[in-house]
Amino acid sequence: MKSDEISLRGFAVSARALHVAACVVTGLILWGTLWPNLQAPIAGIPFADKLWHVLAFAVWAGVIAAGWRLPTGTVIGCLALAGAAIELIQPLTGRTADLADLGADLSGAALGAWGARWLLTRSLAWRRTRQHRLNGLQARSALR
Repeated sequence: MKSDEISLRGFAVSARALHVAACVVTGLILWGTLWPNLQAPIAGIPFADKLWHVLAFAVWAGVIAAGWRLPTGTVIGCLALAGAAIELIQPLTGRTADLADLGADLSGAALGAWGARWLLTRSLAWRRTRQHRLNGLQARSALR
């Protein structure tokens, strides 16, 4: 496994792929939140738009936190600023700003950043355990 790869139980993703994913997710979020009169696909369900905000910002935070391995607080803070900027710009595009959207953005950013940190921690622990086992097997075979 390369040093720029993130691996969890054998599934590896390169940091470059996460960087590309972060750019794609950024574009989709900006399009989805700033395009005039765009409705959430699950219209009619109460607070469906808030669930979309949480989901979008969780994915955004996750790929940023994993791809650049930034501290959790940094990711949450940057995405909170991004969410606030989006809410300030929305009235210029014919949409309305909503503090509840900002709260959903912040919740999603926290879930995504902490989730990525948890996965990275698990990945590192698994890698260390696996390497320890391999070293033990090599040492035993060298004694024979």
